[in-house]
Amino acid sequence: MKTTLPKRNELFPAMGAQFIKGTKFLFFSMLTSFCMLISWTLTAQETQVIKISGDKDKFAEEVSNVQELDVDIASDLIFNLQPTAYIENGSILKITGGNRPVTKMIVNDIHSLGILNQKNEKLQKTELLVLKLSNYSDLAQPIDLSELENINRLKCIFLQCSFDCQQEDLQSFLLEALPGIKVFYSVSTPL
Repeated sequence: MKTTLPKRNELFPAMGAQFIKGTKFLFFSMLTSFCMLISWTLTAQETQVIKISGDKDKFAEEVSNVQELDVDIASDLIFNLQPTAYIENGSILKITGGNRPVTKMIVNDIHSLGILNQKNEKLQKTELLVLKLSNYSDLAQPIDLSELENINRLKCIFLQCSFDCQQEDLQSFLLEALPGIKVFYSVSTPL
């Protein structure tokens, strides 16, 4: 005599359908999570920070492997005289260059960064932001580069460290890489 086992759906008729629905739900949940993770990874780009010596004659060689950089424009902004705004203690100390638009902004202390979020017609055409960092504690409050929307022509950021700063520290200090903006730094420790 041959015994036959009942089929699974005869024993638990509703369970088969539930199992299939649960599997589909799990699959689509995992797929959605994976897509969100990939999207987040692509948008949270790390800011590339390039060390330079601060010597105009060495600049072209130091940045030769940087993609999408107009070396002449960057060199001109960093090393040549430009209409400049000097910022300290949260206010504009002086502006040089007569009536020409400011293309270079030098921020002498980390506490003056708030001025970058203020709408100021004099500073809107800034192409180079020079930020002077005096010690490691200056790196404690990161800067979100995506919030620099009031400076719509920014091409370069130049971090001048008067301590032995490291590239990794500066990458953590600068949040949200902005396409097209190059970040340079130099170290000049006092004797």
